[in-house]
Amino acid sequence: MERRVVLAVLLAIGVLFLTPRLFPPPRRTPVPTAAVDTQVPALTRDSVATPRPTVETVRQPDSVASAPVSAPVESVVVRTAEAAYVFRTPGAVLERVELPQYQALNGTNSTVRLDAQAPLLRYWLVVPNDTLRLEPAVFATSYDTAQRIVEYTGSAAQWRVKLRYTVNAGYVVRASGEVTDSTGRPAGDGVYLIVKLPQILESFEANTIDDRRGTVVAYKPAARGASQTGLGSLDPNELKIEPGPLRWVALKSKYFMLGLVSVDTTAPFDELQIRGLARPDRVTPAADISIVQRLRGGRMGFDIYAGPQQWDAMVAVGRDFESANSYGGWLQPIVQPFARIVMRVLLWMHRVLNLHYGWVLLLFGVLVRIAMWPLNQSAMRSSMRMQELQPLLAEVQKRHKNDPQRMSAETMRLYKEHGMSPFSPLAGCFPILLSMPILFALFFVFQSTIEFRGVPFLWLQDISLKDPFYIAPLLMGGSMFLTSWLSMRSAPPNPQTKIMTYVLPVMMTVLLANMASGLNLYWAAQNVASLPQQWLIARERARARKPHAPAKK
Repeated sequence: MERRVVLAVLLAIGVLFLTPRLFPPPRRTPVPTAAVDTQVPALTRDSVATPRPTVETVRQPDSVASAPVSAPVESVVVRTAEAAYVFRTPGAVLERVELPQYQALNGTNSTVRLDAQAPLLRYWLVVPNDTLRLEPAVFATSYDTAQRIVEYTGSAAQWRVKLRYTVNAGYVVRASGEVTDSTGRPAGDGVYLIVKLPQILESFEANTIDDRRGTVVAYKPAARGASQTGLGSLDPNELKIEPGPLRWVALKSKYFMLGLVSVDTTAPFDELQIRGLARPDRVTPAADISIVQRLRGGRMGFDIYAGPQQWDAMVAVGRDFESANSYGGWLQPIVQPFARIVMRVLLWMHRVLNLHYGWVLLLFGVLVRIAMWPLNQSAMRSSMRMQELQPLLAEVQKRHKNDPQRMSAETMRLYKEHGMSPFSPLAGCFPILLSMPILFALFFVFQSTIEFRGVPFLWLQDISLKDPFYIAPLLMGGSMFLTSWLSMRSAPPNPQTKIMTYVLPVMMTVLLANMASGLNLYWAAQNVASLPQQWLIARERARARKPHAPAKK
């Protein structure tokens, strides 16, 4: 038995340390970026001449509004405390968003940008018997510095288009506009605006491959909960259509997103189209994403959220936009409620107690263990009584093995005399089952909660990534072994329990070794906090097993 235990431990340790070396992760290629120009004032405008924009082929009977050969490119930059928004004509597009508060983690020594090879937002106008692509069209630009409003006026074929952006706080920009015909009358209800999202967002994470693989389109139908479609799940030219009404649509990477939110219930999005595209490489998914909104009285309008998946900022948008950052994948109905509670508690502790997130995780682990102390105490004492009862049950089974009814009756009598039931053994598993949803919730919280992104703690450079030195998982495994060892003290010999005491901590160490180091810190804190309770139960068990001295005559 001892040899099998030692062999299992050695094999698990070998898997832990040899696998990363035999199968190293692919090297990431840094994405070249440019730092935010801090010398530009809050609202600036610059003009440079560029070649004629490339005209995209549109299916018949569509036509394309084209720009003059020497059309200049005008850029307007609007800066707030949170972001810098770059608008551009031709096309009256939102070209990119710079987020100076978030440092790039891909080794480029820059800040994060919501950027793509094409503008972040592009517009098409669907009119009777025609489709007009607005990106090549030249717009006259005006802006209000005090109100942070940028307005564009232009034309496509016989249609006049006015589009304005109002930059608000909290990563939100209100887009609104009007479309009229050549006589100035508002466009009828048969006119639609198509908003094109980027095919993929640039990645600024340390693990670029993981970030891009996790790119999804999230959307909220008015009649049901939020859903999402991973770009990697679509084959080239595979088309997915989600009919409206839709409250919002968002393209999101691991930590950042570009979302369009309907202004109110009277102007929802009428349709979402996602068409898979050929991958630019083997790992990066891409898709053509189109959001359709019907013009009502010639008017259009929606809010643009371009920023981090930050809980408070997304809640402030309203319309259940915070559910765009979903947790749990296919387990979402079970995990999401726990994940929301856990995340809100962690953020509250960080804000109210003014503690570093590393200390918050350690304190949270201790508090969870203290809250579960009564349940664990009851479960441990039930386990002690079961250990005392086990020899008596074995004797009954041996004595009445040929009489099942008598054996069942004697077994129930033993349970009743000792104040237990046949379900008492399951009570020992209940505290573990109760703590597992919190562990699963934390696992998914670390997957996309930006508050933990790039947060250093002690020797760790980022608690949302694995510990490169494997110190945190080893601490977790060591504390777990110590807890199991204490639970065995003064207990009757049990070979199966002895094997689990050695093997389970090694298995958990291997399982959590490549997961977020903050998750390992939380679990280690739980284990350490349980040591006093295990020690007290071990002493209580030892006193119960100690034979009583005979009374003196």
